[in-house]
Amino acid sequence: MKKIIFIILAACVSLSAASQTLQTNYFVKSSSDRNTLNPAFAPYHGYVSLLHTNLSIESNLSVDKFLYPMADGSLATFLHPDISAKNALSAFRKVNYLNADFGMNLFSIGSFSKSGNAFWTIELGLKYDMETSVPYGLFDFLKRGMHDSNTAYSISNISTRHEAMLHLSTAYSRNINDNLRVGGRLKLLASLARADVAVERMDIKMSDEEWRVRTKMSGRLAFAPMHLSVSGNNEFNMDWDMSSIAPAGYGAAIDLGAEYKFDGILEGLNVSAAVTDLGFMYYSSSALSGIGSDKEIVYTGAENIDFTGSDIGSQFEEIGQMFQDMIVMENKPVDKSLTRMLSARFYIGAEYELLNDIMSVGLLYQGRFGVNRYYNELTASYNLRPCEWFALSLSYSFLNAYNTIGWALHLTPPAGLNFYIGSDYTFFKTAARPYVLPLKSTYANIEFGLSVPIQGFKMKKLRQQGN
Repeated sequence: MKKIIFIILAACVSLSAASQTLQTNYFVKSSSDRNTLNPAFAPYHGYVSLLHTNLSIESNLSVDKFLYPMADGSLATFLHPDISAKNALSAFRKVNYLNADFGMNLFSIGSFSKSGNAFWTIELGLKYDMETSVPYGLFDFLKRGMHDSNTAYSISNISTRHEAMLHLSTAYSRNINDNLRVGGRLKLLASLARADVAVERMDIKMSDEEWRVRTKMSGRLAFAPMHLSVSGNNEFNMDWDMSSIAPAGYGAAIDLGAEYKFDGILEGLNVSAAVTDLGFMYYSSSALSGIGSDKEIVYTGAENIDFTGSDIGSQFEEIGQMFQDMIVMENKPVDKSLTRMLSARFYIGAEYELLNDIMSVGLLYQGRFGVNRYYNELTASYNLRPCEWFALSLSYSFLNAYNTIGWALHLTPPAGLNFYIGSDYTFFKTAARPYVLPLKSTYANIEFGLSVPIQGFKMKKLRQQGN
């Protein structure tokens, strides 16, 4: 929190990572992971998970809007004087956002009932997610700066949120009849730490003699063992109390899902729907500490920052220091608890099976309520499963900021190790070293997992016969 604006800017260019599950898995019937997208789904056999990790980012900006190749082969930021303000600023939107998340299963097991009709899972996992929103005005100020004798900027609605949490969940699904299958999941959540910063408004009036800066902002930290405070010269103090080690917050959520398989003239058509993460988080006032600012200061001018050098990290550190000097922090005691709703996700899918389910085509709609906006996405997929232990899915997603190609490969023999890997947003070009990052893509993710089958394919046959 020491360099708030630097953190926000760095997040937008570094692509560091609600843990989002691989949506290309949605129509892969052998996948043990798709149960997290729709709790009504069940795989071909039970499993014990050894490893399950996913990492994803999504934004409406790509790295090539920040980093530009120079004549000598090096990379420079959009702030370099050789990059015109017109070209640099045309890349930014009114609201520029970056969301990222990381998830890892610490333990997971899934098993069928003896009849094969019902399937249950227990899962313990860790997740980290962040959401950042930066307005156009901030980039305008950084690029153009003082361009006449009386320059003024009014920058509003800068925000960033970070949270790490543990989740323990149990899910259950079963056939209601030959056509309909339903399922649900209950999640218990424990926040390890949460930090959020919101700059409501920053007014900057610049002249040859001085800058006058008025900033209205607030920040909160939820971390039970530590209390955050600020003293003179924006020095942050971290007071530790190891006797009060506890989660920063508690919460709960439910997932609900259903799948319907048509018969008769529509046999081969399957439709499904699910809603996930319907729930809340609660943080007690004793675990919260806050800071804020609502003062005007006189700033005598920024130090000269060299934007022609190759040390891009140092440039942003200097920018962060400049903003730190422009804001006067104060302690803002938190005397009320905080409750927030989770970002719910909605899924609606339709699949049509071909050649006795050797292959299929599917269409999946996903919607999500985020802190910054409502996200929606449509994914078309082709799914190939020539045998029970091999599956391949190819997908194409659109309606988002960038049309993307996805894929998922599953090897699921009835004994030994099961393995899968996939990505919804595949990128094909990266920035040059040392910034090996997706260059054109605004979305990117990767997910992989290892598990041990515990029931074999006989449970698939029993489940298909269950009522």
